[in-house]
Amino acid sequence: MGRKCCIAVMFLNIFLLFYSFGMPKVYENKHHFTVHLIGLHFAGVVRLNSDAVIVDADGNEYTYESGRELSVHHYSEEDGTPWIWIPSSSDIMNSVPLTDADYEDITAEKRAYIEAENKKIDEEGPHKYRVYRLKNLFWFVIPEPQYLACYIVGLPAGLLTFFIEKKRYKKAVSSDRLVRFFVTDVIIAVAVLTLTVLYLMNPITCR
Repeated sequence: MGRKCCIAVMFLNIFLLFYSFGMPKVYENKHHFTVHLIGLHFAGVVRLNSDAVIVDADGNEYTYESGRELSVHHYSEEDGTPWIWIPSSSDIMNSVPLTDADYEDITAEKRAYIEAENKKIDEEGPHKYRVYRLKNLFWFVIPEPQYLACYIVGLPAGLLTFFIEKKRYKKAVSSDRLVRFFVTDVIIAVAVLTLTVLYLMNPITCR
């Protein structure tokens, strides 16, 4: 019975050292899972229903294909004509009126889409974060490429622990010091497990 207990705690230490050395060390910040889409930073958005050629104040022509979405700088107070953002000859964004072009204003559609996506992010983000943490917790049984590096680090640590533990166990058997071996390995297991759990509870995260 004594030998069985020693072997059990020996293999527990081998696994713990493999796990603690191999586990992911840096984690995604949970706030990354609830980052909202950025709202509109301009007056509106229009979508062209046909190809359009737009000429700026310097006489430069800009050709846009049908379906292109253009940002609106502002709407004319007189007739509501949208003034769209275009690159100027001085590499500074400029605005010109969108006239003689077939277009539709999709500002409301864009805002509704952003609101819907942000609501979806709020609802699904916490769940995705929990799944992410669980996958990292059980990395050694998740067949995904990003955990290959974990095995590259963990396996050598586990193998080294195996050879050390095997040598210690044989020495303990030959010198009839199984109790000392068992107590020492239990202390090591408790220490490694405690440090591992503490790190998992307070991991290093990206910003």
